[in-house]
Amino acid sequence: MRKQYKRVSAGLGYSSYTWSTGATNVSQTTLTAPGDYWVTVTKDHGDIICSFTKYFTVQVANAATIKSVIIKEWEEDQNSVEVVLSKESIGDYEYAIDGIHYQKENVFTGLTPGVYTIYVHETKGCGNTSEEVYIFNYPKYFTPNGDGINDVWHIKYAAYEPKMAVEVYDMNGKLITKFANNESWDGTFKGESLPADDYWFVITRANGRKYNGHFSLIR
Repeated sequence: MRKQYKRVSAGLGYSSYTWSTGATNVSQTTLTAPGDYWVTVTKDHGDIICSFTKYFTVQVANAATIKSVIIKEWEEDQNSVEVVLSKESIGDYEYAIDGIHYQKENVFTGLTPGVYTIYVHETKGCGNTSEEVYIFNYPKYFTPNGDGINDVWHIKYAAYEPKMAVEVYDMNGKLITKFANNESWDGTFKGESLPADDYWFVITRANGRKYNGHFSLIR
């Protein structure tokens, strides 16, 4: 980790300054390591000299680095996001998923599918970090009857993952169609409408991981 420097000041207007670092007669000094410190200031009032010693602690902190975001998805409203920070992240952090309501816990639950921005705030003012994440889902059924409502089956928010691939199979394991992340299926095979039934799908993510499930075609 890059060496941190902290400039501290005892304020102006005193007659002398003595720092625990060995610095003298300066109102400011630079600290390069965490630990306990003190500074003694004196004020010469002629017949009376007043002194005061201030003890303080310096702690190391930096803006967080997000190592990974663990997403549990494919549900209507019970998805979750867990934020994992790198070991280089040193500080006291708070987390938010709306940029307003911060919490100490790094897990957010009860989320619906959609686009979210994770915010990580260092409470001592050492920086903020954010990252956009996506929670995917799919319709449990669709009705390709030409009324303009639920006419196609697709992966919700898949446009945010360009390398996602989708395959659809019938109940006998026959490949019906395959398409990219931002495309959809209209319920046909070689131009012919397929019957109402359950169909299976396999999603291959950009990282190579697969997810499978099923949905219903209703006519």
